[in-house]
Amino acid sequence: MGTHNGCLLLLVSLVLCTHLSGASTVIKSAPARATEAYATLVYGEEFVLAARVLGQSLRESGTTRDLVALTTGSLPASAELTLSSDGWRVVRVAPVANPARGPQPTGYPPRFAYVYTKLYIFKMTEYKKIVFLDGDILVLRNMDVLFRCPGFCAALRHSERFNTGVMSLVPSTEMYDDMMAKVATMPSYTGGDQGFLNSYFEGFAHAPLFDGNTPYTPDQSKVSQYMRLPTTFNADVGLYVVNSNRWMLPRSSLYVIHYTLGPFKPWVWWSGWLVRENPAWSAVRARLPADVSGLSGGHTTRQLFFERWMVLLPWALLAGAAYLCWGVVGPAC
Repeated sequence: MGTHNGCLLLLVSLVLCTHLSGASTVIKSAPARATEAYATLVYGEEFVLAARVLGQSLRESGTTRDLVALTTGSLPASAELTLSSDGWRVVRVAPVANPARGPQPTGYPPRFAYVYTKLYIFKMTEYKKIVFLDGDILVLRNMDVLFRCPGFCAALRHSERFNTGVMSLVPSTEMYDDMMAKVATMPSYTGGDQGFLNSYFEGFAHAPLFDGNTPYTPDQSKVSQYMRLPTTFNADVGLYVVNSNRWMLPRSSLYVIHYTLGPFKPWVWWSGWLVRENPAWSAVRARLPADVSGLSGGHTTRQLFFERWMVLLPWALLAGAAYLCWGVVGPAC
């Protein structure tokens, strides 16, 4: 009887410990190894592959900074182990619910339910500097120069608004607490973190441009706390597509490609025929170790064969239509 009660007490203790650990902000974290870090947010299992490719591209760039993957505890243990094996420092954080009413049409898109969790990067004071990268980004060459950008740095998109897919920042507990106090009242034009941060960092469009070489000379204005990043640090593949699959700058000058087109992400097998930069992402994916079912970057021979031939499908259909038109119906077609 005593043994039974002891086992029951141990079981209850384990359950309570698990529950209490889940209630804390940071649930699991390996120690920081560097003073600066690249960080990304892995919302769920469907984003693990994207994070793996991002990490691979960062490693291939030669960076020595920490790689931090923020998760909300929704990933299976196997996925976290894979990210850790890839070199990511996996940090579990409590999800921050979107304060706006939603989903659409009354508030935010369903995928924005927990995007405010991204704000946790402003609280990561174990690092002197954080460069945040969205998971749908591919790093083309070393971009450690961003850690020299003072204050808060981001790139304008195609208006006076900046995009939060690439940000360089100095973590501050005071700033994070101030953000958390304002998330429920400060307007967000996107219904998510990007709109909120554009409201929070008011006047960002007037900030000076950072080029990595010009010395930074701050003045007393609030805008001096910000710097605009060149578009080479956040090259929008959406603008590339609408410009007939051409970059407005030499491709060799780009540091990253940001795959912003929602339905045409590079991990969507049929999107390669539309976005000609998707094969660049797939090439990095193919260099990942193929050791975890469902999460590996390696393609099976069958998958690779299928994906390559599907890129040719539109041309095959066009050739077939031309043959039917001219060979069967006749020139009158």
